[in-house]
Amino acid sequence: MEEGLSIVETDRPSKVPKSDVVGDEDRWISYAVAHNVQELWVELNCYALGKDMRLPSCLFTSKSLLKLNLHLGLRILEFPSKIRFSKLKTLTLVAITLFDDNFFTKLFSSCPLLQNLEILACDVSHLNVLAISTPTLQVLYYYGDIPREFILDKLPSLSEVSLSFLTLGPTIPTLNYRATKILKAINCGNMLEFCSDYMESLSAISNLSTHLPPSCPKLKHLYLAIRPTESHVRVMVSLLKSYPCIKLLDICFVPDTTVNALNREVHWNLKELSTVLCMLNNFEKVDIYTFETNEVVLDMVRVIIGNAHVLKKMTFDSEKKYMESGREKWLEIYEKIQTFPRASSCATIDVVT
Repeated sequence: MEEGLSIVETDRPSKVPKSDVVGDEDRWISYAVAHNVQELWVELNCYALGKDMRLPSCLFTSKSLLKLNLHLGLRILEFPSKIRFSKLKTLTLVAITLFDDNFFTKLFSSCPLLQNLEILACDVSHLNVLAISTPTLQVLYYYGDIPREFILDKLPSLSEVSLSFLTLGPTIPTLNYRATKILKAINCGNMLEFCSDYMESLSAISNLSTHLPPSCPKLKHLYLAIRPTESHVRVMVSLLKSYPCIKLLDICFVPDTTVNALNREVHWNLKELSTVLCMLNNFEKVDIYTFETNEVVLDMVRVIIGNAHVLKKMTFDSEKKYMESGREKWLEIYEKIQTFPRASSCATIDVVT
């Protein structure tokens, strides 16, 4: 039994036929399946947007595959009539054009043991709905455009959800509308991750709290990539109000690269976070990552450690530490953070140096 095989295509003719059948890769995949490979990575680096792709039918009935990674250069994956991944636990789909709303329904019905699913940079613009529903799924990672409708249903084993949405595609109002529908769909899992672009879409929605799920008791770990602006912190506050059982909070401050951002929007103030001081009582660990250390970030640190009564540890990591020119300032910040009052007598503050 072979443990793993990586098949990477680097050179292909510029003219790709309508039905794109792999040549040498076809033989390698068949060889891998025949030798009971457990991990298979197929990567077609030459992009052929919207072209049909037929992979060997034996791949889809493999009895040994545990991990499968398909990078198809935005081709359309054609399923054979029979699909059965009896042992597959991890599936990664990269740059696949999706046309069939039932694509994932067919796929999940053939993967009775699937635990980890990654959907990365796939073209979902032709789908009316992207539905994820499989009882064994534990980890879901999605990176790409916001689908028209995103359904997460019947996922009793789901523990971790990571959503990173691109801003390409439809108009901004349409994106914001889709963002709220996705938010309502997320009512399971104990770990949730939102990227800064998704936070930006949520910040444009009025009465955001009405679009949040009524209850997420399983959610214990929240990771937010935010810009140091009032609107993003307001979204974070709304999320904390709706997810009162959070014990582990990760905040990654990303640079605000929007044009004239500082002139267009006033940076946040303590009043925003002070509305959820009672929610901080559950925090046991907080990790803060930042590319620049300023008063906004320090205010966040001060408020959290001053009100989180069961906090055990806070980790503060800044990219400034890698810059020789910022070393002196970094030492000042380190000393300043250590002087902040702590609500928890057992809380430790680790500044990564």
